[in-house]
Amino acid sequence: NYAGIPINPNEEVNSLTMGSVGKATKIEYVQCAYGLDDAFEWFGGTVDCKYLVAYRCLDDDMDVDFGFSGKVQYALVVRGASMADQSGSNGFEVDNNGSGALVAPYTSAVFSNITVVGPKKTRETAISLQYQNAMHLRRSNKIKIYNSFFTGFPNGLFIDGQNTVAHAQANDLQIRNVVIAGVEHWGGNGFGSAGTLYPGAPSNGLQHPNNPRGVSLKTTEASFDVEAWFNTAGWGNSIMNKWQDTGIDASLFETGTPKVTPAAGSVLLSGASFTNPNLSGLDQVQFRGAFGATDWTQGWVDWNAAQTSYN
Repeated sequence: NYAGIPINPNEEVNSLTMGSVGKATKIEYVQCAYGLDDAFEWFGGTVDCKYLVAYRCLDDDMDVDFGFSGKVQYALVVRGASMADQSGSNGFEVDNNGSGALVAPYTSAVFSNITVVGPKKTRETAISLQYQNAMHLRRSNKIKIYNSFFTGFPNGLFIDGQNTVAHAQANDLQIRNVVIAGVEHWGGNGFGSAGTLYPGAPSNGLQHPNNPRGVSLKTTEASFDVEAWFNTAGWGNSIMNKWQDTGIDASLFETGTPKVTPAAGSVLLSGASFTNPNLSGLDQVQFRGAFGATDWTQGWVDWNAAQTSYN
């Protein structure tokens, strides 16, 4: 916890940096809280990880780079409304490499059962203008994200760049059985796109100074129908206008110990699929997102790190 002091100007320390870590290492039950840079960052490697918590860190929560090809199952991200980095903060920020070159090994990691709760609880919640995307997939990566849930960011999914789009079209970049949810009354679609529908919005519809606006699905390539791609039959993806309809608990947006398991009848308690061969070796569960009926954070996550003495 509390990593991120710059070792040089603009060179902050991540909470957990994994540089070319291999399969012989297992990383499980790790919390990163209040870090001033990325929470978890993978620079290449093949390590498998389980039970990760990124809690109110400043920059990106899952930063995936330079050919990482391991598997990650069960991770929770919780953001703070005013806590974002000047470089722009995302739930996932995924690159093949720094330049986006089409070179192997490709960033092709598998993530399953991830819950990302962004900063925007209600339309009245003012959030940092530096918040960007729940998932920013860019620079020629081939990431695979399955059985996961994202909410509370201005943009849901951003597929960025011609090469990244080409990988999505070629089925090398995959998003399957993923739910993206907006915020009730935050614009016409839950992502702040209709600026006059929240308090304090200027009458001309320009950007509110404390409420960045976005869309559920976004791409840089006009020829790529990202909505049709995301909604491809059989992929199990869905967009919901408000997180309240998903059955997650409102306490996930607050400080203190949250209720992390979805309510009975939640759409997240079913709908997962593990038939894709990329998911081999992972636990085959029914739920989407990080939690079913069991709270795996009990007994080890410090939800009050801001009050904990680490002397």
